[in-house]
Amino acid sequence: MKSAYQKSLEERLTAIIDPVVTEYGCELVELQLVQRKANALVRVLVDKRGGVTIDDCAAVSHQVSFLLDTSDPLEGRYTLEVSSPGLDRPLVTPADFRRKIGETVRLFIQNSQGNSERLGEIVQVDDRTLTLRTGDGEERCPLGDIVKGKIIF
Repeated sequence: MKSAYQKSLEERLTAIIDPVVTEYGCELVELQLVQRKANALVRVLVDKRGGVTIDDCAAVSHQVSFLLDTSDPLEGRYTLEVSSPGLDRPLVTPADFRRKIGETVRLFIQNSQGNSERLGEIVQVDDRTLTLRTGDGEERCPLGDIVKGKIIF
């Protein structure tokens, strides 16, 4: 469990980093702060529709590093990592699913009828529902019933 200090620091880092990520046409997927003995690790996972490139990560890293050095929100030394969430990362949030509109996915669903899987193309995502195009037509799935999704390559 994270301490109040850890949560506060992550919020300050997010406030500094998120505008930079957005400026480069990406979305901040996750910020991880790992406190270690000698230094802290700041891991920034970014994504965008169509995927991020090495150049995207390098540009974001350069600007974030400059801002962290000048605003100095961390005590002591830190290591900064900026990368994509990876091809195999599970899709769990509405934003994850929105970035993958047009992609073929396998959804793992759990609801009152039990567990099931659906395979199809993500057509639309709103705040509560994902629309999936399957071989049988379009199907609407409540986001609250989706445990996770995986991209099919």
